[in-house]
Amino acid sequence: MHKDNLSFLGELSDEDRLFINRIFDLARYANEKYMPRFSHFLDERQRYLAENALLSECADNFIFFGGYDAAKRVMLGVFPEYTEPDRASFPISPITFTYRTQDRLSHRDFLGSLMALDIKRDTVGDIIVSEGKTCVFLDNKMHFTVVNEITKVGRVGVRITDGFDESVMSEQSFTQIKGTVSQSRLDCIISLALGVSREKAAALIKNTGVNIDYRLVTSPSVQIDEGAVFSIRGYGKYKFDRICGFTRKNRVTVIINKYD
Repeated sequence: MHKDNLSFLGELSDEDRLFINRIFDLARYANEKYMPRFSHFLDERQRYLAENALLSECADNFIFFGGYDAAKRVMLGVFPEYTEPDRASFPISPITFTYRTQDRLSHRDFLGSLMALDIKRDTVGDIIVSEGKTCVFLDNKMHFTVVNEITKVGRVGVRITDGFDESVMSEQSFTQIKGTVSQSRLDCIISLALGVSREKAAALIKNTGVNIDYRLVTSPSVQIDEGAVFSIRGYGKYKFDRICGFTRKNRVTVIINKYD
């Protein structure tokens, strides 16, 4: 199961193509061995690539699951023909950290503690932080290491219990960025979002690429639409919320939301 023409997925890096081939291999193995197969945790772009690549091959006996309904980082489960996809079979272990409510811990604090154990990022799903509690979704293989090795996150003592405490669920928060741009070209929007020069933004787009609604773009001159979600590796995730109006010098006033 290999697709030679993947142009419908947009611009693809060598890393993207390698990833898609691994997805095809996973699907082929599931059918040949008549056993369900599961990926590591995927980010939103990887999910987009995996789903559309499999559908292009008329494969449909697969689902995505990250341990709870609203998960952003998910595993792909591919099931043999005539087998009903089953969420319960996914190798995901949710754990809940509890600590004093006056101790303020962030997503970065928890991710840093996990990475300090030499755990790979793709074995960690969503990290949901709230006051005094944080839930982390792990690949089953990482469960023993995390539960037995982590007693502190930063300088804060924590207690770990198995399971997903749904009380940690909270709405996505944003930091609003408002400013003016000459036009809604990608390099202009990236320049405002990151607080860098337009020249540096253009170089970043060409060299690193920007995912717009999970499609890789490397052209600074692309027009970006209101409502588009974009991300830059190492800089976070954003939403081009809306155009508010125009200045007397005919510059465009826009609002960009950065995901916290």
